[in-house]
Amino acid sequence: MGKPDDRLSLGDRQARVIVVGPNRQLYALSAAKATGATALARELLVSLPAGPSATEAVPNASQPIPDLRTYLGDGRFFILGDQLSLPLDTKRYANPDGDGHTFLLRYTLNGQSISQLLPVVEGHLRFSRLDHLRYQGKPLSNEMLKNLDLKLYEVAGNQENLLATFQTTWGEETRFRAIVEELAPILKKAYPDRGHQLNEFYRLIAQLFGRTDIHLLESWLSREGFYKKIFPVRFSVEHEQPILSAKFPSLVYACPFFLQS
Repeated sequence: MGKPDDRLSLGDRQARVIVVGPNRQLYALSAAKATGATALARELLVSLPAGPSATEAVPNASQPIPDLRTYLGDGRFFILGDQLSLPLDTKRYANPDGDGHTFLLRYTLNGQSISQLLPVVEGHLRFSRLDHLRYQGKPLSNEMLKNLDLKLYEVAGNQENLLATFQTTWGEETRFRAIVEELAPILKKAYPDRGHQLNEFYRLIAQLFGRTDIHLLESWLSREGFYKKIFPVRFSVEHEQPILSAKFPSLVYACPFFLQS
């Protein structure tokens, strides 16, 4: 399992994009500065369970929930995941008699404290996507998601244990722009071969936002002028048609969090 690396930085601060890949493994994509060169580093953090219907054994499924800071350290992060699951000790957390531990995600909106129960399914704690959060029966708007404090608690009887505190920020278009702005100089240096660079960039952005139509994504990037930031000359999508026309499964949904130490 990966551990934070002091060499991983972006500018004057640590910044890593946490990606859940199609193989249900949690990766960290980072700006790694070493010997004066900047490269895009991919670090495998932990393998995630495939879901409650999975038949294969989950590595380390008997271990209790890890402290996310074990993997992420402190600093600025985007944690991405669609129904992100982490393995739990089934005997401790998913007692069939109903006296196991409960997990709550708590946040405050308009002065109202809201608690959402996080289910444990077959020994796996499941974090719901941000668009599953509700206020007065409706999904949270982008405005509501700005600077929303989230606290994850483990509850056993009258005891509460704060596992992690997060803070959200931005709406989708704003965070899309911010992610691209931050990744552009990294990708430009990391992939001097523009064909490889473009393919990797599209794959990353498609993972970040679960886009299934690569041409729609290309149109959005072109309209926003991101090509000028990433490539010396505009790169034709048709040139990479065999690669870029592939459909990306919407396995990953971007949920930006700032991990609080």
